[in-house]
Amino acid sequence: MSGAGVRSHALHVTSLYRQSLKLCRNWAVDRAVFRVEADKIARAFREHQNETNPHVIAALVAKTERILHERRHPDPYVAPTAPGGTKWQRNVPPPANFQWVPYPSEMHGKHDAIEEI
Repeated sequence: MSGAGVRSHALHVTSLYRQSLKLCRNWAVDRAVFRVEADKIARAFREHQNETNPHVIAALVAKTERILHERRHPDPYVAPTAPGGTKWQRNVPPPANFQWVPYPSEMHGKHDAIEEI
């Protein structure tokens, strides 16, 4: 494999590892359970870290992708402030060009108070 090919493959495997951890987080609600499962995932990836046979590597990548597809969560975790989260765009500041215009009844009350002074 060329230098660029090795780098590309390493990025792909890193992406699979991150996806595996995110999938684990979706299923393991308790942090203690997640840590145990995350350690198992890390061990599985480290076990084949020094594999050099391209056929074995391709089979391992395909197996990992298949497992990720089969075990995906129907309702994955989304951080509250991330797009799609429960707090996404809640209390968004007004646009920069926004000008507040009070209702006439609000203006009337303040106008009367100013005239009395």
